[in-house]
Amino acid sequence: MIAGLGPKKGHKLEDMGKDADGHFEGYERLFKKAQKKVEQKHFRDRKALMYFEKQRKKMQRQMGQDPYLDTPG
Repeated sequence: MIAGLGPKKGHKLEDMGKDADGHFEGYERLFKKAQKKVEQKHFRDRKALMYFEKQRKKMQRQMGQDPYLDTPG
């Protein structure tokens, strides 16, 4: 919840959850909103990683290296 809604709202909901004995009826929209934000961030991160990977392979080809055989690791 903190990653999706921010620390202020996340901690507020955490405190509410402690008082509510784990019952979160009526908060489905907040959970979905937080989940969607986290998934969007992960999608952007994966997209950026794919772009950097493509650039790395392109640079290795320009240097005359095989992007699959000459990769350290």
